[in-house]
Amino acid sequence: MIDKEWSKMLKRARIKARMTYADVYRVTGIDVVLLKHYEQNTASPMGSHLQKLERLFNLKEQADYPVGKQQTPQSLSDCLRPRQFEQSCSFKGWLLQFTRRFTGAFQHSHIVRTSMILLLSGAGLAYLTDQFVSEVFFMSALAPLLWLLVIYAMTKEDSLGAAGLIYLFVLGGLASIALVYLFRSVTGYPAGLGGDLLTGVIEEAAKIIIVFYALKRFKVVTVKGGLLIGFVIGAGFDVFETADYGVMVFLDTFDYGDMYGILILRGLYALVGIGHHFWTGILAGTLVYVNTTRTPQTRLFKHPVFIQMFLLISLIHAMWNFTAVSIPLLSYGIIVISIGVFLAFYRIAELEEQHNGHYCVLEIPNDLTEV
Repeated sequence: MIDKEWSKMLKRARIKARMTYADVYRVTGIDVVLLKHYEQNTASPMGSHLQKLERLFNLKEQADYPVGKQQTPQSLSDCLRPRQFEQSCSFKGWLLQFTRRFTGAFQHSHIVRTSMILLLSGAGLAYLTDQFVSEVFFMSALAPLLWLLVIYAMTKEDSLGAAGLIYLFVLGGLASIALVYLFRSVTGYPAGLGGDLLTGVIEEAAKIIIVFYALKRFKVVTVKGGLLIGFVIGAGFDVFETADYGVMVFLDTFDYGDMYGILILRGLYALVGIGHHFWTGILAGTLVYVNTTRTPQTRLFKHPVFIQMFLLISLIHAMWNFTAVSIPLLSYGIIVISIGVFLAFYRIAELEEQHNGHYCVLEIPNDLTEV
């Protein structure tokens, strides 16, 4: 008998396609009573019935199946150092290539060019016309969206189009913030280093829960594709959080200068390596990296490599919060560590993509994408 998951998938697919049993009967010739049995898992479709239903609703594409991977990481080091790959250029050489592709995205990607022009124009018009809400949004969004658009141009996953990108940015960002507030209603807001450590764990946990469901929905197989999904959700979180900080500062002092100051400062940090877009991208990519099937399972949260990466990112997050307030000079070191970990992981994601033959679609020319 076909398993229950297949029956549920058939029902979901029929409802999503807005087809009644009669509609399916007209297309496939399968009796309505039989269709109901198939969805209730009280009968199993065989032969032509199975083929017709799978073809009509593309069920094979939706089903989970093993993804061919020659290897998966066995330690945190495997996610940050290319020792498991036979052929790899030096980090310095790769970084020069990455910088070339990053800047090349502005020249060759119409998505990046058009979006940045619209963002900058919107920010300028909002400032000139004193549109408070628009000012806060555009100033909060500029830096995370700059990185997001370039990463999207360099890491264009087949299953994630522009509509999916917007969907994850808005709903993913808001859902992860809502989850943080829910957790905070239980834990409160302790002060000091302990409070910062708790913040790091709570916020990273909330985002990765939302990422997990996004990965189940989009079923990416590339580590870079997973990184992109995490980057989108993290960017949404970052933009809404920064906007919240800006508004709170303004309501505290009613001084536009103070509000602009915090928005510009957080925007600069978001450019150079500090922010939820970087951290969530790394964790989402790690989740895909340790996964060996097309759909992630909750057991991945117990994988030693994911736990190690989660603790590392949570610690970086916590130490940034702590040093930025208490020991400003040390915070510059955290910036270097944060962007260094992100770049090291992105390099591994590209090498894994080549090694396992799981390629993303790229929008920029091949001569700018060679690694």
